[in-house]
Amino acid sequence: MGKANHRKGFTPAEIGERAARLNGAVSDDLNPKFIFALTHTSLLCKAVREELDLHLLAREELASRGVDEYGAWLGLKKKGGF
Repeated sequence: MGKANHRKGFTPAEIGERAARLNGAVSDDLNPKFIFALTHTSLLCKAVREELDLHLLAREELASRGVDEYGAWLGLKKKGGF
C-alpha cells in the first residue's frame, strides 16, 4: 500500500493524514496541538521571546532527514541542507 501510494506522489505523512481524515481523527504525531508536548519549558519560553528561529530549526531538521519543505526526498547530504 505505502509503496503504491508513494509512487503516486504521496509522502508517508500525507498517507497518514489522509487515513486519519477518513477515520475522522488525527493521530497525535500529526496533530499540531501536540507539536511542543515534549519540548522543555525553557525552549518554549525562548521561542515565544523569539530567541530561537523555529523556521530555521525546522528547515535544518528536514534537511537532516533528507527532505525538502514539501516532504519530497532529496537524499542525505554530507554537509549543509537543501
